[in-house]
Amino acid sequence: AAFERAALARDDGSGTHCAARDARFLDWLRRNGARIDKLDWPSTQTVSGVRGAVARQSIGTLEPMLEIPLSLMIYPRVCFECADLAPVYEASPAFFAADDDLVIALFLMFERLKGDESFYAPYLDMLPNPGGVGDWEPAEQLALQDRSLVGEARRRDPQMRRSYEQLSRLLQDHDPLAFPQELYSYDLFVWAWMTIQSRAFGRRLPWTALVPFADCLNHNNVPTKYDLFCNLSSPKSRSSIERSKSPLPSAELVGEAAAQPEPPLASTVERFNTHIIAPERGSSDSEEDPETELEPAPLARDRTGQMFFRLFPSRDNSYNRGEEAFNSYGRRSNRFLLLEYGFCLPDNEWDTYDLCVQATKDIPNFTQVLQLLRLLSLGRFKIFKLNGRGLNHELLAYLRILYLPHDELEAVLAPHPLQPSPPTIQGHTAHA
Repeated sequence: AAFERAALARDDGSGTHCAARDARFLDWLRRNGARIDKLDWPSTQTVSGVRGAVARQSIGTLEPMLEIPLSLMIYPRVCFECADLAPVYEASPAFFAADDDLVIALFLMFERLKGDESFYAPYLDMLPNPGGVGDWEPAEQLALQDRSLVGEARRRDPQMRRSYEQLSRLLQDHDPLAFPQELYSYDLFVWAWMTIQSRAFGRRLPWTALVPFADCLNHNNVPTKYDLFCNLSSPKSRSSIERSKSPLPSAELVGEAAAQPEPPLASTVERFNTHIIAPERGSSDSEEDPETELEPAPLARDRTGQMFFRLFPSRDNSYNRGEEAFNSYGRRSNRFLLLEYGFCLPDNEWDTYDLCVQATKDIPNFTQVLQLLRLLSLGRFKIFKLNGRGLNHELLAYLRILYLPHDELEAVLAPHPLQPSPPTIQGHTAHA
């Protein structure tokens, strides 16, 4: 049956909670090597009361809270190696190479339609339905008293629809029987796209990736880090990996090199640059300065050579037993959080406020001020972002320009005399 967006009530997961689905998801994780027993999930014993993860034991700074095998993650290589989708990716390399999100979105649509036959079914069935301010009712949007934010939210749908229409044309041109439009619908694309935008990791990985369970922690402004970890046995093996086109990260690795080098990627994958660094996204990218961050302590040797995604508290962050364990989506303003996730934080230290400043004709020395603004390639109207962490020096400089005394304006403009406007050329109509 076609995927109906109307049937999906967007929420944080609490409203569509199903104990059986959650148990199936946790069992799938453990059977496939995930190390998640330091956290109790799902739990509503959280700061906000919505379900999240709570520490079962004390978790120290730089101690991994969870470890998820690379084999459970969804990232471009996994997508390219899907036999049913590889010909589609290969036929349109320019379209898919532009954005990892498009690669993963098609894969999510394909896997969702497979139902329980999908390896990822326990993960996909557990996911809450993504959404943001754009899904609110018009009256709810207007209650925000921010028409700019509402306007941006409403523009998201046409943008997504254009991406979907391009993808749909590619699928129909490739094989309309294998990819029927009634199944590969716009509603299914929106689900896949918004799932990626709200859950994917990327800043510290060589590619965008969905990481099951790691994306179940709630956001807070706390120091966190993540990496890919593998203990490798010999420098020779490490150089084999580095020479291959395998999408393994060259940084953020802790330990030695892999016991068994990854096999070379299939020709399908080689046509794409799988080392595209994902653009800034909200879902899990703490923006601390890596130069000042301590490295996490290496784990005991993993004899399988398996790579693990690890998430851990950093700097002065740690958790006592019973405390909610958080991820940080980054230094995000409430505007960003509302647009991408549909929630915001009270007393958000990274919140910003837009201040609109305009040079109006009633300011002193308006003509000279306007001349100076043009000379500096500045407009009469400018928006400045304010926050609680210090003065906006650009705003102070702009205000200084608007209210420069007459003698200072003349001194600054003296080397740049006002050029007279060119004469207006009047049009003439020829008469027979």
